[in-house]
Amino acid sequence: MRERTKSGVLPLILVAAPALVAAQVPAGGEFQVNSYTTADQFAPAASMGDSGNLILVWQSTQDGSNIMGQRFDTAGLRMGAEFQVNTYTGPFNASPDVA
Repeated sequence: MRERTKSGVLPLILVAAPALVAAQVPAGGEFQVNSYTTADQFAPAASMGDSGNLILVWQSTQDGSNIMGQRFDTAGLRMGAEFQVNTYTGPFNASPDVA
């Protein structure tokens, strides 16, 4: 994954299996993770569950400083809409992580 983009697009290289995550081997091309693209999106973190579903979180400057998230199934399809993780909307939402 790229750490920061000026275009507001948070690209991701999706890997297909937990073993490949450890090896950092791409299983396909990049695709857009975030729906909101006007502000900066950066500091991504990703985690894959036992079932192979993926959750990504990142810091966004949309409406201040927020931590956003998106879930994907094993085929790389979105599971629901992009969502805001934090409830506090002040300036100190930073450095997201997910497990």
